[in-house]
Parts: sequence; structure tokens; C-alpha cells
Amino acid sequence: MLVLRAMTPEEQSLFQPLSLEHYAQEMASNYNAPIEEMRIEAQKEAEKAQMQNAQFLSIVANNQVLGGLMYLINESRQSAFLLEIFVYKEYRGKGWGKKALQTFEQQLKAAGIKQLRFNVFNDNWTAKNLYTSLNYEITNIMMQKEL
Repeated sequence: MLVLRAMTPEEQSLFQPLSLEHYAQEMASNYNAPIEEMRIEAQKEAEKAQMQNAQFLSIVANNQVLGGLMYLINESRQSAFLLEIFVYKEYRGKGWGKKALQTFEQQLKAAGIKQLRFNVFNDNWTAKNLYTSLNYEITNIMMQKEL
């Protein structure tokens, strides 16, 4: 059985560096930018999220922490913005991300949240396939061109 619960400070100290590095790698790959610059950008965005009261949940099954979620709630819009869903490498490919997202949706719905939004990088086919399988719709596309 999978549960989402508040992340402990110890879990957050493990989750955040891995999550930031993953995000920086994704930005570097998709923006064709130096990884060092993207690490700085990822850190700035994480600090901004903290200032906006980002919330953290641990993904737990069989008393093992499998990863985590970071998100923001906009009560006036009755929406949530998923900043990160991250399953640790050794637990990937086993359906835990899908189960975590479904559980998160149920918890949000029970709290009166009517919409869940997030961004996904274009080359992240695993995530895009997961979101499509759960009936998420593309709402916008960012485009770029090297000049």
C-alpha cells in the first residue's frame, strides 16, 4: 500500500539535492544550456518555491521512502501546481510514480482542490506517457530556437 505523508527534515535533506540535480539535468538537456548554469537556476527556483510555501510529501510503501512530491496550493483558484514528483532510481519502472500521482489526486480532491497542473520537459517521454495515461491534457507548449 502506498501512502503520501509529510516529509521529515531528514527525508527532505535527501530529496532536495537529488530533485534539484534532476531538474538541472532536465533543463540543461532541453534548453541546450550548460549544466552549471542550470544548477544555479534550479537552486533559485527552489528558493522561490520555498518562499511560496511549497509543501513536501514523501512517497512511502512497505515502510520504505520511494521518493517525494513538492507542490504549491493556490486556494483562491482551487488548484495545485506540482513542482516535482521524483521516484528514487531503484524504485522506478514499477508503477510507484503512477500510484503516487493517483493518491495525490485523491488527497487534493478530498481537500477541495479542483485542478492539478504541472510542467513536463519535452524529452521526458516516461513522464509524458504516464500523464497521458492518467488523462492529463497539454495546455501549452514552450518553443525555442538557437540563434
